[in-house]
Amino acid sequence: MTTLVPPGQTPAIGFFVPRSYVQACAGGGFNDRYQVDYTSQLRPFLNASVCANTDYGPGYSTTAGIALPLLGPDHFSIGLQLGTNLGAAGGVTQTFTLAYRYYFKPVN
Repeated sequence: MTTLVPPGQTPAIGFFVPRSYVQACAGGGFNDRYQVDYTSQLRPFLNASVCANTDYGPGYSTTAGIALPLLGPDHFSIGLQLGTNLGAAGGVTQTFTLAYRYYFKPVN
């Protein structure tokens, strides 16, 4: 980091990767696999978890969305993820995801 910071200035570092820490998480969800797997019909998916980290404190992550076929043997999913960025002083992140996959072989 020293080579990246000009002399005489203090870096404004909001996070770092500690050498060691303890983290415990608990959570669950349903239809998680449809975030990436083929489905022949509309499928909602959801997962959520909470974590406690000895360096960063508590945090959470939750993802909700839908998956469906559009043109045949393909997969389209739309998802929204909300969570805390434990590495950046507890900042909240929002991620909107669109994913499309086309399968050139029939899906079983």
